[in-house]
Amino acid sequence: MVTVVTGGGLATVAMMTMPLIAQGAGDGGVGAGADPRPPQRTLAGLRNAQRQLVKSCLFLLGHTPDPSGLAPAHGRGLSLFYILSKMGDFGEELSVRLKLTIAYDGFGFAGWQLQPGRDTIQERLESALEEIAKEPIRIHGSGRTDAGVHATGQVAHFDPPAQLTMNPVNWLAALNTKLPPSIRVIACEEVHPDFHARFSASWKTYVYELSTEPILPPFRAGRAWHLPRQLDPVTLEQALALFEGRHDFKAFSAVRGNEDEETDYRRTLSESSLSRLPEGYLLTFTGEGFLYKMVRLLTGAAVQTAQGYFRLDDLASLLDQEPELPRGKSPLCAPPDGLSLVEVRY
Repeated sequence: MVTVVTGGGLATVAMMTMPLIAQGAGDGGVGAGADPRPPQRTLAGLRNAQRQLVKSCLFLLGHTPDPSGLAPAHGRGLSLFYILSKMGDFGEELSVRLKLTIAYDGFGFAGWQLQPGRDTIQERLESALEEIAKEPIRIHGSGRTDAGVHATGQVAHFDPPAQLTMNPVNWLAALNTKLPPSIRVIACEEVHPDFHARFSASWKTYVYELSTEPILPPFRAGRAWHLPRQLDPVTLEQALALFEGRHDFKAFSAVRGNEDEETDYRRTLSESSLSRLPEGYLLTFTGEGFLYKMVRLLTGAAVQTAQGYFRLDDLASLLDQEPELPRGKSPLCAPPDGLSLVEVRY
């Protein structure tokens, strides 16, 4: 008998014994006329029988498996995907991949990515994972936020050691006890082993907050770009609208050092918009991907235009240039303070 924990409680499913599975596996079993070539053919039959048994268990439990493997565990027990992923083929465990949704205050950190001798978000998460698992675990993020940049919806994944039986709810609680208050894992769920936090992402959304208050309140320091000088919201909105669609954004990217002649600077932005806040403005950028410091360079150029330092037609001319950038680059890179990664979609 096997007891499976589901969202509705415990369900007990009767399972066939190994000899019975072998007999019903379509390989002749162990009775008269059995195929005398055991091991490989018998194991193949056993694996096929196991797959059928899993389907039967799911049917008896009234559960239709999620073909994407993205069904989350909701805290009421292990999801069926998690349990079945641990079953494997007769003792051989299958890999489990866990997806994390992470929020952090980037102030005081040297960004997301590991850097020797620097305090980064990735380093803090991997240290917490190692403390829990008692062995190093590599974590992969959806992207690298710069020093001082915040997140409310960063996504990462890792593969827990096979010998650990912790479910996603356990991992969520354990990680948050090992992390500083400025970093929090908001959600943890099992995903298909092929899922990749970076390469499976289809769209990302960043927001940038501008403060036009005469005096920036201390509790907003590091969380908004303080612009007490009046800027024209109509021009700002027009400037942002220029960025929507598919363009070559080379003029709005910083040099990371790994570029070459084959580097593609084309990106598609589905949204580049402006909304009013009581104390300023919120800029929203949604796209399939972003170049190094691209959002900050877009923001800096749009703000310079809204303040009268740059013309709208000059701003438009920076898009879709030849590789040599004859019309120049973005006139200003905005500070990291007001930038946050808020969502990654898959």
